Amino acid sequence: MNKITVIGGGISGIFSSLLLKKKFPNSEVELIETSKSLGGLFNSYTYPNYGRFDYGMHNIYETGISEIDEILHSLLPAEQWDFLEGNNRDLAGIFFNNKIQTNTVFPDTRNLKKNNIYIREIERSVNEKQTKSNIKNATDYFNKKFGITYSQDIIEPILEKTYKLKTDQLSPFAGSLIPLSRVCALDIHQLTNQKENNLFCFPEQRELPKNLIPHKKALYPKERGCSLVTEAAISKLLDLGVTIKLNFKVDSFIYDRDSVIGYNRNKETFKSDLIISTIGPIALARIASIDFKPKFTHKPFHTVIVNFATKMKPNMIQDLHYLFCYDKDYLTYRATFYPNFCSSAQTERFYPFNVELLIDGDLNTDEKHYELVAKEELLRMGIVNSTDDFLFSKSEVLPYGFPRPSTGNIEVFQSARFKIKELGLKNLIVGGVLSEENLFFQGSVISDIYKKIIALDPLM
Repeated sequence: MNKITVIGGGISGIFSSLLLKKKFPNSEVELIETSKSLGGLFNSYTYPNYGRFDYGMHNIYETGISEIDEILHSLLPAEQWDFLEGNNRDLAGIFFNNKIQTNTVFPDTRNLKKNNIYIREIERSVNEKQTKSNIKNATDYFNKKFGITYSQDIIEPILEKTYKLKTDQLSPFAGSLIPLSRVCALDIHQLTNQKENNLFCFPEQRELPKNLIPHKKALYPKERGCSLVTEAAISKLLDLGVTIKLNFKVDSFIYDRDSVIGYNRNKETFKSDLIISTIGPIALARIASIDFKPKFTHKPFHTVIVNFATKMKPNMIQDLHYLFCYDKDYLTYRATFYPNFCSSAQTERFYPFNVELLIDGDLNTDEKHYELVAKEELLRMGIVNSTDDFLFSKSEVLPYGFPRPSTGNIEVFQSARFKIKELGLKNLIVGGVLSEENLFFQGSVISDIYKKIIALDPLM
């Protein structure tokens, strides 16, 4: 093939372009992005004297597929990576029941009065045959998975706090976006049945037995800021001869029977032999000009990042890389603590971290408002002792919203996928978030597009 067009300049579009130049070195590859920069969420804000702060918590995770991992590793020289592995690969905690919990990311119910009830219901659910046909929403899904009592007491308040919707309005997929797949209800000596272990987590994440320690590593640049990876990737793409088009919005495709032969932009025509989409099904359906008008039932949240530098390490977080906030009456979704996974951040004269707030509805126009909100919540959670500890704070509104996985919204994605598949286009590869059912996280999205690209006929 002569020309390949990759649509979408996030991390999966960057990866796809690198892989295509490896697989088809003599082909012309162009990478198209509607915004002014590549990288998507894999970017950073930079401030004089305080350095780079990312768009939330973003590492690169190995996939276990050697060719993918080689490409990801090659984005920076080995000496410029921090490799996070073993029990330190992904240390996460939660603010739950008005306490910072550091032993596991799953809600720890061992000291709750109803814990024995939770255990009995969960054990009963393990032995019951689960069928998808009668699961319509998150309420059905978690009731069947964990039993009604645990679901009502623990899961429902967390989901409703996070998404501002009742669980019967949410898709089962909602429970995949935050770590709710297991329960911390048993002590170590009680974890005897392997089948039950699929639902009961090991209660101390730093003491995982060898058979539970993940063998795949996480990677983060030694110098703080994941935008360093994006910048290195752009340099590599240009060295390989990839054409990068920024602020470039494709209006529609040009068809010839069962193939896409090019695209239109601002009344100008561009030819292409193969289209790789990494923008997900909704945006792709619009470009494909099919009879599809998405009617979302719930708008995404605005994501506000508040970046901080404090005089000293925040309280009680120990070595956590990040922490989710599950208690109601907080806008905080997650806090990320760079010095616990980035070696250069450990030697800085201040402690850098950030907080992600999820905002429903219109944003407050006062640029200091969300800094004050985040500070107040950090003080309430006991993460920071005093307002005097803050050296620096700056709020930023991400250019990307946070998804609301309601049943209605997920049906829109399903409809878009179906409409695109109906076209039967033989030279269009569809990738990106939710291009397949429940496909969301970086490693899965990259693995999916990799498998689709390597399946291409070299003689196309």
